[in-house]
Amino acid sequence: MNGKEESVAANNEYKSDDVKVSITNEKEDWEIQRDQFKAEADDAFRSKQYTKAVKHYTDAIGIDPENVVLFSNRSASYLARGEKSRSLHDAQACVRFDPKFVKGYTRLGAALMSLGRLSDARKIGYGKALELDPKCHAAKDGIDKVSKMERAKIESERELARAASETQRKIHSDDKAETSTSLPCVINRSEVSETTKHVEENNGTDDLLDDFFADVESAETPKIEKNANQSDPAVEKSKTNSGSQGDASVEDENSKI
Repeated sequence: MNGKEESVAANNEYKSDDVKVSITNEKEDWEIQRDQFKAEADDAFRSKQYTKAVKHYTDAIGIDPENVVLFSNRSASYLARGEKSRSLHDAQACVRFDPKFVKGYTRLGAALMSLGRLSDARKIGYGKALELDPKCHAAKDGIDKVSKMERAKIESERELARAASETQRKIHSDDKAETSTSLPCVINRSEVSETTKHVEENNGTDDLLDDFFADVESAETPKIEKNANQSDPAVEKSKTNSGSQGDASVEDENSKI
């Protein structure tokens, strides 16, 4: 390379450095500020100061509103605070801004799983992450957690069903015992009611009960045969008493005069 060529090459390299410096200077203000907020947020997250982490990630997002890493980290911070819906919202923003962002889908799976949407967590969260990266450990671990939660949910539902069945069995058994205890009383009252009704309806017509007791009385009372000429002492006494009472009544009436 001659002296002229060396001079041109050096000049081009200098110009290239100028371009790099110029580009760096144009982004420096907002990039440095964004990165500073992110660094503070990352430190807060590591020390489990999740409220502070959310604040600084939000500040950084205000500077770079489509940065998927910031949304991903804020999604994790929200989830750590128990704000499941906000965590889901940020995870959805991740995959909306970058459909190839694997970590965005693992965040989406975690948020959906926390909300109990296990099928969605498996399919559109962790499953999608594995499609993009079959070796993604976070996605594999997520699938395992979803499977465990699904099994636990099925077992819990079975236990509830068994408990409900046992409760119904006990109630049915108690009702059956109570019915068998009270049934004789009900039958007796019913029989008495029907008998009373029958007597009332036939009173003065058939006189069945009167005939029954008359038959009993006639069967128990012995018959005494008497001579035609023999007088009955009880009858004689009754006549004597009747005559006396009749005289007394007359005397009473005469005394009033």
